[in-house]
Amino acid sequence: MSIGIFLIISIFTFFLMKLVVKEHTMSMYHALDIKTRNLAHSALGRGIFQFSNFRNITPQSGQLNNGDYEISYDGVNDEDSDPLPYSHYTMLKSEAEISDSYRTTRI
Repeated sequence: MSIGIFLIISIFTFFLMKLVVKEHTMSMYHALDIKTRNLAHSALGRGIFQFSNFRNITPQSGQLNNGDYEISYDGVNDEDSDPLPYSHYTMLKSEAEISDSYRTTRI
């Protein structure tokens, strides 16, 4: 009887360990996604600074911490490749990547 209870508890323990490891992996992906989103927003901030101070609309790329980002400007089309409604509009787009996480933001 006690061996049966021991086996049941052991099986439950292995199941619980598998669940804990899976949850840890999911939380790591969530944290990585947050870091990538923050990197994309930081790249947008840099792009806004470059545009407002220097009127520089050339594509730029760089590295920050463990991630890569790229900033690009499009003065003709929006994110759906439709023409922008006014000629003085410009779409600013940033792409960020850290490990397996990838984010794109635009204004």
